[in-house]
Amino acid sequence: MTTKPTTIILSGFVLVILLVTALLGTSLHQIDISNDKLQSSIEIKSRHSVWINNLLFIATRRSELMLEILQTEDAFDRYDLVQEFYHFGQSFMQTREKFSNSTLDQYEKNILAKHAKLITEVVNAQHEVIRLRNLDNYHLAHQIFMDIALPKQQENSIHLNQLSSYQSEQIKRITASSINQQRDTYLLILSAGVSVILLCILIAWFIYIRLTRNVSEIQQARDDLSNSLIEQENLLYALNQHAIVSITDTSGVITYVNEKVCEVSQYDADELLGQNHNVLNSGYHSRKFFRDMWITIQSGLIWQGELRNKKKDGSYYWVESTIVPFLDKYDVPYQYIAIRTDITNIKNIENDLEFSLERLALEANRAQESSELKESIISTMTHELRTPLNSILGFSQLLLLENNDLSEAQIDDINSIKNSGNELLNNIENIMLYSKLKSNSAVLQYSEVELEILFQSIIDEQKTKANKEIVLPSIKADTSLYTDSDGKLLRKAFAHVIDNAIKFTQSGSINIHITEY
Repeated sequence: MTTKPTTIILSGFVLVILLVTALLGTSLHQIDISNDKLQSSIEIKSRHSVWINNLLFIATRRSELMLEILQTEDAFDRYDLVQEFYHFGQSFMQTREKFSNSTLDQYEKNILAKHAKLITEVVNAQHEVIRLRNLDNYHLAHQIFMDIALPKQQENSIHLNQLSSYQSEQIKRITASSINQQRDTYLLILSAGVSVILLCILIAWFIYIRLTRNVSEIQQARDDLSNSLIEQENLLYALNQHAIVSITDTSGVITYVNEKVCEVSQYDADELLGQNHNVLNSGYHSRKFFRDMWITIQSGLIWQGELRNKKKDGSYYWVESTIVPFLDKYDVPYQYIAIRTDITNIKNIENDLEFSLERLALEANRAQESSELKESIISTMTHELRTPLNSILGFSQLLLLENNDLSEAQIDDINSIKNSGNELLNNIENIMLYSKLKSNSAVLQYSEVELEILFQSIIDEQKTKANKEIVLPSIKADTSLYTDSDGKLLRKAFAHVIDNAIKFTQSGSINIHITEY
């Protein structure tokens, strides 16, 4: 009888131990499952939040680019802005596709469906604005942008902001739920530990093991953080070696400069800290330029552009600047970081190139004037030569017509004078034609020319001045071929070719074959 209660107690105690052990094991297992679910859910919602923020940024940047496209007069600059606009559009659709293909709840799907309907209207309106702006219809493009594209884009941004807020609330809800679940589990463990004092040692031992593991994880996280800080320092060091970096407060007062700023500007850090950036103002840019820049960064947007600053010795240097506002939790800028690159050499090269182009244009004008002067001299010279030559040809013709008692030798001499005069006149006309073609001042008279008739007329002309010893060409035409060209110029070209063929053909034959390939 004495052993039975002991057995019952021991059995009950063993049962309690087993139950508490099972409870502890189950509770710890639930903690691991809860942590895994929490981590998985937070990762999903975090990815969603990142994608949504990217969509918001891209949508905002596209609206900015759309406004720049409207305001840009230069067609080449506007083309670059349009290309950047379409590039951001591709990034927007890729990010949105990632978000759409991920695991979404019903609320996210509903918001995304509304967003998809609106984005079609926004894209159509934006494309219409670009089309009208490229047609220089600024007013209609601006009206469509203000009345349709911008309001629809703002409405889309509202949907994206709703999604972003929803992600944050979901992360908070999941975290709170997991914390509550873990708290209940630890309370149950604590109750079991209080109920079963003997298990405290086991619980303490288990907790010690868990804490040791957590300490190891914390130490690993600390090492990772230390490595990350070292990496960040190395990145900052690399940035400082290349870029000109400065930080200002919201009033434009310089609060930080790196060594590159001092090296380029010739000012010491103490001379710049606490000063306004106006100390580097070269006076090159207008007040409107700086006013637009401040409006951009005070709105929380990134500004990019080229600036000409003044060194301490009064000389100038150019920088490519990117100014990024740092925002507080209310999205209000509290300081600005400016990252710049020295482009003075590039600007000098551009100036030298522009000067060279001006010199080339001047030389081209001089060459044009010289060409026109040469053409004028040739025209005057040929005119002066043609006048007496026409008289010689006219008198030769009169001698042949009015003197019937001329001897055959005299007639041959007069014909020789006439033929030489015609050849000289032809040469003068060729010089004039060459001069006009060289100066692009010749006016071509296009007409339909039949090649067989053209060649036959050239050969007939050769017959009139031919002697018995020369070889005249023969023509063979497979079909009647026509060409659209200046008949006079084409005749002159072929006449020279045939004339040379006749001159240098002492025996044999000259054959002209007209066929279509």
